[in-house]
Amino acid sequence: MQSMKKQSQQGATLIETSLWLIILGIVVAAAIVLFVVVSGKMQITKAQEEIITVVPAIIQQFTPQSNFDGLTPDAVNSSGLFTQEQFNAGFFTSPFGSTSQIGFYAVPSTNSTAGAMVISFVPEAACLALSAMSWPDSIIGMDTVKTPAAPTAPSTVITDGDGNLLYGTGHATQSVANQTLGCTPTADGAVNLNIYFVKK
Repeated sequence: MQSMKKQSQQGATLIETSLWLIILGIVVAAAIVLFVVVSGKMQITKAQEEIITVVPAIIQQFTPQSNFDGLTPDAVNSSGLFTQEQFNAGFFTSPFGSTSQIGFYAVPSTNSTAGAMVISFVPEAACLALSAMSWPDSIIGMDTVKTPAAPTAPSTVITDGDGNLLYGTGHATQSVANQTLGCTPTADGAVNLNIYFVKK
């Protein structure tokens, strides 16, 4: 009788331990999900702040010129807009992690009157969030390149007919369908985001 009671207590203890482990697992999983969500929002906010800060500074830097000839990552680095630690192998590290980089370019097909800030490997959620924000008049558009790679200079400035247009000329936000289409990656779970700006 004593042995059966002892076995019953051991069984109850095992069940309680299992329940506690299940509860602990749920709590840990919820904490991880919460951390990922908060971290993602912080990255988006940081990217927004960088765009709003850096674009006007570049425009001011190139005020003496009629265009953005000479706009390169090296030129931006020499102006001290980013910390030296952020500049690596000719690009700047973006808020989206070590594989995501930022490049700056004059857009050649417009007589270099437009500049571009190109962020590589932007997660889909961040791409959608950035394309839905309100931006200053100097930012005339955004589009995407579907195959993530190191940032490269766009060959043309986007137009309203661009299939990957996220944020149109005249700073008119595009439809959710356009933004979703533009931000949906074909591989690697990310896109390259091109942000175009002009002197206003």
